[in-house]
Amino acid sequence: MRKSVLYILILALTVCFVYPQTSHDAPQATADGLMRIHVVANSDSPEDQALKIRIKDRIIGEIGSQVSGMDNKQNLLDYLHDNVDRIEKIAVQEIGEAQNKYGAKAEVGSFRFPTRSYGSLVLPAGEYQALRIVLGEGKGANWWCVMFPPLCFVDTKNGVAYARDQKRVEEMLAEGDEMPVRARFRVLELINESRVKLAETFR
Repeated sequence: MRKSVLYILILALTVCFVYPQTSHDAPQATADGLMRIHVVANSDSPEDQALKIRIKDRIIGEIGSQVSGMDNKQNLLDYLHDNVDRIEKIAVQEIGEAQNKYGAKAEVGSFRFPTRSYGSLVLPAGEYQALRIVLGEGKGANWWCVMFPPLCFVDTKNGVAYARDQKRVEEMLAEGDEMPVRARFRVLELINESRVKLAETFR
């Protein structure tokens, strides 16, 4: 019994340590150099969710070759502002081909995002610049990824390029965060380990 109480105490202390970093009331880390792409589905119906993915694939296929080699965010922003109408038309075209009657709105700006995981990265809640494409009423689950550094457009089989850009994202996040990104990952690992030990204790 004393052993189980000890594990509960460890888990509670660990959660208390992490909570200030993820609370919406606490200062949130942002990365000024980061750019995201965000596609919001009309609804959560299987048809609308499948269409969201088709539109995402089409947009990435259309602009990926132009933006994947850009080495600074301003160049990307300039390109997106010049092509936002074209991107919106791509979404509208795909919606029409699916014989749906709702529209689409594409815009480049600053938007609030919740805490989200992207592979091994954890992007904290906060304001991020993004290319945002809202389909219809925009009430469905969304798809997003990191557009700059170009994690969206790098073949994940190309380990060197992907690892390089992932490291750049980690460094951007760490610059504005009191707790280094990798340290936060370790805290989350400790929580998971504590949960496993608790489960074993109460078997």
